[in-house]
Amino acid sequence: MDKQIGGCNMKIGEFAKQFGVPKDTVRFYIKNNLLIPNDQGAQYEFTDREVQAMQTILKMKAQRFTLEEIGRYLMLRRVSVMVEPESLKLASDLLTGKRQALQKEIEELNDICKSIDADLLSLSNISDAPRKKTGVPLKAFSLLVCPRCGAPLQMGGAALDQRYIYSGELLCDCGFQILIENGIVKTGNLYTTPYDRPDLQRGFYQKISREFSAYTQRSTNYLIHALSGMDLKDKVVFEGHCNGFCFIYNHLKKLEPGAIYILTDKYPEMMEMYKANIERMGLDLDILYIADNSTHLPLRPQCIDVMIDFLTSNEHSLYFKTPYSQDIKPFLKPGASIMGQNLSYPENSATIRALRKKYPEGDCSAYLFRCWNADYKRMGVQVEAKLLGTVKTTEKSYFFECHKDGEELCVRYFTGKYLPA
Repeated sequence: MDKQIGGCNMKIGEFAKQFGVPKDTVRFYIKNNLLIPNDQGAQYEFTDREVQAMQTILKMKAQRFTLEEIGRYLMLRRVSVMVEPESLKLASDLLTGKRQALQKEIEELNDICKSIDADLLSLSNISDAPRKKTGVPLKAFSLLVCPRCGAPLQMGGAALDQRYIYSGELLCDCGFQILIENGIVKTGNLYTTPYDRPDLQRGFYQKISREFSAYTQRSTNYLIHALSGMDLKDKVVFEGHCNGFCFIYNHLKKLEPGAIYILTDKYPEMMEMYKANIERMGLDLDILYIADNSTHLPLRPQCIDVMIDFLTSNEHSLYFKTPYSQDIKPFLKPGASIMGQNLSYPENSATIRALRKKYPEGDCSAYLFRCWNADYKRMGVQVEAKLLGTVKTTEKSYFFECHKDGEELCVRYFTGKYLPA
């Protein structure tokens, strides 16, 4: 519907105000010959002719006409009185052509909407799909020992089948007790201080910058390539501190089904979440979930063949004073492969000081590349690190809240082998 505007001989400011547009917009239309006001004096003067032209411009813009098409229509109006058969045909052809183009677009949009509906249905089917219930793999039971004395554990009151233990107790003669609940090993060591929380909504993934995400994907590409070149059948692949980032969870479909995968975190809720989501994937994998907030995991010494440290050292250094490499060392087989991603900031930077203030339980040493590298070297790992790039600005969430813009966050992919002296 045309906007009814009265008055004539208006200046540009009044004209723009009448139509609710900036003066720069009016000047743009003048520059492109859509409006042709009187300019015999020092200022433009807008008459009823420009009012009608502006009404036509706004109406045709709403009808999805381009400025070029609007210009052709206005030119036709200016050079005719719109009663000539030729003029009426030209105007009719212009309007008909636009209507046909819009009708085609509507059909294309309807097809797109149908495609989106199919995607939504597919997502709904995934969400509603029955879970393939799993538990502690029987083939992984021999990996579990008492974290207090190292003795083998005895199983009691277990609900199990030929492949999994779903619930029960793991008992040691020294008196230590571990529960298996919903197929998850729970030591009872709970994290209760206020410096972290379970990321059940996986907000960390949703709030990282595109630049950081791209470097992380490059690390992932390297890591998947390295793992695909290994024979992982009957090997133990381990990843800890899965609250912050969990490589194994994100890429299970690309990993060897014959291996035993171990995921650990200090929050039982995180293990419950990962387990439920993985069960929805319906994968035929052996995964041992351990909920434990300590450096003394209920695992047999020297049982890990491959350790994934995908920001794990970084996460560990926020909550523990001892290096992750030192705490995980007892569980690594000689010759074990270690690989992943590490983040570091400049030494004595404002970001490091902010991290230590926000996370007083740890020492944040893994965010100092020199310290992190030296810790691995002391345990017998010669790290080969590749700098993928640096990030100077990050989304201010999680530990990135401490990042002072302008200071370089270095992202590295690394590999190494545990070769004790």
